[in-house]
Amino acid sequence: MKTFSELKAGNTAVGSFILSQDSGVVSIADSAGLDFVVLDDEHGLFDETTVESYIKAVNGMEIDLFIRLTMSRLDKLGAYFDSNINGVIVAGCSSIEDVQSVINSVKFHPEGKRGLNPFVRNGSFGLMDVTEFTYNSNRESSIWIMAENEKLISQLDTICELTSLSGIFLGPYDLSMDMGMPGKTNSEEVINTLQRAVNIALSNELPVGIFVDDVEQANYWIKKGVQFVIVGVDYATLAKSWQAIAKSFG
Repeated sequence: MKTFSELKAGNTAVGSFILSQDSGVVSIADSAGLDFVVLDDEHGLFDETTVESYIKAVNGMEIDLFIRLTMSRLDKLGAYFDSNINGVIVAGCSSIEDVQSVINSVKFHPEGKRGLNPFVRNGSFGLMDVTEFTYNSNRESSIWIMAENEKLISQLDTICELTSLSGIFLGPYDLSMDMGMPGKTNSEEVINTLQRAVNIALSNELPVGIFVDDVEQANYWIKKGVQFVIVGVDYATLAKSWQAIAKSFG
């Protein structure tokens, strides 16, 4: 199952997390050349109206729109994909049953159990053949599961066998918390666990994504085979840039 435009045509896909409520930020990200942005619904305050404004904002752009949310928000996924969001990263999975619940929420029969309404934006408001709509949606909807705890990573070999998954996304910060080393994402123990997860996914021919703080970390993991990289968060990127400007004036 590849897509996400065949994982951005064989190159590393690079994006950023978004906390801003202003959907105009996607125009900046698109102009800057990012491949995708991810609305961080796990840590941000995004209601359905705001998500809808982002979905409308990316219409006609090259950039793709993802959302990160938790298991408790799976009931929103059908509507988001009906409205033409490109992908989802789900946090909080702890078992293969959890991962299957995500797939069921996103994919139509026979891959999942998503409810069908062909009269939505992604179905051309009822003008698209229903079989074509469900086939296209199943093919194009991108599902990434966050591997952010040792329990889930221990089950990755089995999870990677689920053919509807687009990839495994690594969360270094939550993994460091789970391992009792809060924030020590560059510690040998955390790095080794992340590398183990990368190796398992790649051995199962499943793409791997990761969150990193900066370009140096991104390049490290790209060399290890990661193909989907989220570098920073919009607000943090702006804060660092402004701080550098302020400091330059002493």
